[in-house]
Amino acid sequence: MSIPQAVNGYKAYGPDGLLVGTGAEVTLPSFEAVTAELKGAGIAGVLDIPLVGQFGPQTLGLTFNALTKEGLAMMQSGSIQLEIYGSVQVVNQQSAQTELEEHRVTVTGLLKTANWGTFAIAETMGAEFEIECLWIQYAIDGAVQVEYDKLGENYVVQGIDHLAAKRQAEGGA
Repeated sequence: MSIPQAVNGYKAYGPDGLLVGTGAEVTLPSFEAVTAELKGAGIAGVLDIPLVGQFGPQTLGLTFNALTKEGLAMMQSGSIQLEIYGSVQVVNQQSAQTELEEHRVTVTGLLKTANWGTFAIAETMGAEFEIECLWIQYAIDGAVQVEYDKLGENYVVQGIDHLAAKRQAEGGA
């Protein structure tokens, strides 16, 4: 067992393996469930019921120190593929040694916003990109923990496919 301490560093790569930029932060998307209102006989009040595997819009935010050719390539029409590798520093509880884990976020999405930032003497540009996630995967040390595919209707958490019964009930596989 290890205790996470901090992100030691990260890099973002495009589909060709080229570095698209370095910067202050990557804001990972949130998973906010789509809900249905449930009310009626036998229920005291109203409930917001989360629908399994259904989530609202998911935005990945990237802030870069400066624009690069590879970063600007994200402005092409069509889908964007990114891999974000982060090294997360942890302490091993048994050995008390500091270790690094590989955390990888892989995304296919669509560009929502491109803010090129500013030119200011002795400052970073602060270029910002927002990507609407269509497919996202989170892996730790090579083991996939979560995979969510909005268009393919797949939602797998630690090997359990939470939408398999839905696809089967709708006549799919």
